[in-house]
Amino acid sequence: MNVIRSLLLLALVGACGACEDGLCGDGALRVAARDDGTTERWCATAAGVPNGFFEVRAPDGAVVVAGAYAEGLADGAWLTRDASGAVVREAGYARGLPHGVWSWFDSGTLTARHTFAFGRACGVWLDREPTSGTMIDHDYGPCDGEPPTGTLAAGERAPVRAPMWDRVTCPAGTTLVPADPGGDSTGGDSAGGDPMDTRRAACRDADGALHGPWSRVDPSGAVVIEGTFDHGKKSGAQTRWYPSGAVAEVGAFRADRADGAWFTWRADGSPTAVDPWSDGVRTGVASTWYPDGSRASAGAYSADAPSGVWTWWQPSGLEARRETYANGVRAGASIAYFENGHTDSEGAYLAGGKDGVWKRYWPWGIVREEGTWVRGVESGRFRSFTENGDPDSDGVWVDGLPSGSWTFWTYHPDAVTRESGSVVDGDYQGAWVGVYEPQGTRFSETHYVDNRRQGAYAVWFPDGTTPAITGAFLDDKPDGLWRAWFERDSLASEGTYERGGRDGTWQNWWPNGQRRNTSVWAHGAFVSAQCWDEAGGEAGCDYVAIIHEGAPIQ
Repeated sequence: MNVIRSLLLLALVGACGACEDGLCGDGALRVAARDDGTTERWCATAAGVPNGFFEVRAPDGAVVVAGAYAEGLADGAWLTRDASGAVVREAGYARGLPHGVWSWFDSGTLTARHTFAFGRACGVWLDREPTSGTMIDHDYGPCDGEPPTGTLAAGERAPVRAPMWDRVTCPAGTTLVPADPGGDSTGGDSAGGDPMDTRRAACRDADGALHGPWSRVDPSGAVVIEGTFDHGKKSGAQTRWYPSGAVAEVGAFRADRADGAWFTWRADGSPTAVDPWSDGVRTGVASTWYPDGSRASAGAYSADAPSGVWTWWQPSGLEARRETYANGVRAGASIAYFENGHTDSEGAYLAGGKDGVWKRYWPWGIVREEGTWVRGVESGRFRSFTENGDPDSDGVWVDGLPSGSWTFWTYHPDAVTRESGSVVDGDYQGAWVGVYEPQGTRFSETHYVDNRRQGAYAVWFPDGTTPAITGAFLDDKPDGLWRAWFERDSLASEGTYERGGRDGTWQNWWPNGQRRNTSVWAHGAFVSAQCWDEAGGEAGCDYVAIIHEGAPIQ
C-alpha cells in the first residue's frame, strides 16, 4: 500500500467516529483516556496486541494522531496534527521500522524531509537551517535496504490479572500449609529467585510435597507471586505482580522448568521483554522494548545460545546494531550505526573473531579506519583517515602485530608531512624518513633500534636543505650536541644533553641574532643563567622559561 493511499484511508477512519461496527474485524476496539485529556482508540487482537487502526483524539473529537499497527508493530502511514488541525508530521513504518518518506512541517512550511529503508537512513535528506531558512541536503546513499528477516514477537501492554487463589482452598487430598517466611525456592521468576520479605502459603500432598496452588504476599498482604505445583515440581502458569497490583511477569513451568514464552512488564504496564523457553532452555525469538513501547532488541535462541540475526534499535527507531550468531558466538555479518543513522562500523565474524575487511566510519559517513582480520587477529593492510578523509596512517599487520612498511601523516598548521619506515613485530626499526607534501622535500630523519631512537636525528625546513633541528639519541634519550635554527638559517638554541638531561652551557638567541640567555646545567640540574634583551642589553631572567627551554625535540 503506498503512502498516499494509506493517508487517505487514515483520513477516512479519523472522520468516521460513528463507523465502529466491523472496524476491527475479528478484533476488539479499545479506548483509553490520557492524562492530557486526549483519547486513544485502537484495534486489538483477543490477546490485547494492537492490530489495525490507531488514533488519538483531542478533547473536541478531532483526530490528532492517526496510524496503524500490524501484530503490535507500527506499520504503514502515520499522520500527526497540531491543535489547529495543521499537519506537523507525515511518517511511514514497515514492521515497526521507519520506512519511506518522513516529513515535518511548521505552520504549513516544510522543515525537514528524511527517507528510510527499513530503519536505515537513505536517499537525500533535507533540513531547513533555522536562521537563513535555506534547505541543507545530505545524501545517505540508495534506499535499497532489505526487510528484517524472521518473526518478531509484538510487545503488548501488561494484562489486567488478579490473583486466582483464595489462599485457603486446596485440592482434594492435600492440606493447606500455613504462611511462613520467604527464602525457599517456591517463588520467583523464570530465573528462580524469591522476593524478599514475603510469606508463602501452599498446599501439600500426602507425601509432604507441594501440590496445587501456592502464592506469596508482601508485608501489606498483597499477593506478589502466584503459581501451581504438581507433586513437588512447579507446573503451569505463574504470575508476578508489582506492589501496585500491576502485572510484572507472566510465564509457565513444566516439571520445574520454564516452558513457553515469559513476558515481563514495567510498573506502568509497558512491555520490557519476552523470553522463549522450552523445557528450561531458551529456544525461539526473544525481544526487548523501550519504555515507550518501541523495540530495543530482537533475536532468536537455539539450545540456550543466541542464533541467527540479532538486531538492536535506538530509541528513535533507527537500528543501532545488527549481528549474526551461530551456537552463541558471533559468526557472519555485523554492522553498527551512529544515532544519525550513518554506519559506525561494519565487517564479519568467524567463530567469534573478526574476519575479513572491517571498516569504521566518522559520524558523517567518511571512512575512519579499514583493515583485514583473520579469525580475530589483525592480519593485512590497515589504513586510517582524518575526519576530512585525508590519509592518517597506512601499514601492514602480521599475526596481530604491526610489521613491514608503515607511513604516518601529520597535519601541521602550515604544512603536511609524511614519515615512513619499517616496523618488525610491533617495534620501529631502522631509518624513518619524513618528507613534506606535496613537494617531496626532506622533513626529518630518525633511526630506531628495537623501538628506541638511536643515533643522528635531523629536521629540515620545507625547502629540504635548511636545517631546523639537529641532534642525536642514545636509548631513546637526547644525547650530545643539539642545535635548533630560525628559518632564516640563524641559530636559535645550542647545547648538550647527557642521556636526556641538559649538561654544561646552553645558549639561546633572539631572531635578530642577539643572545637571549646563557644557562649552566649539571647532569640535568639547573645551576645559573644570564639574560639579555633583543637590543643586547642585560635583562632579568625568566627562570621558569629557561628551565623549560631547550632544543625542540620532535
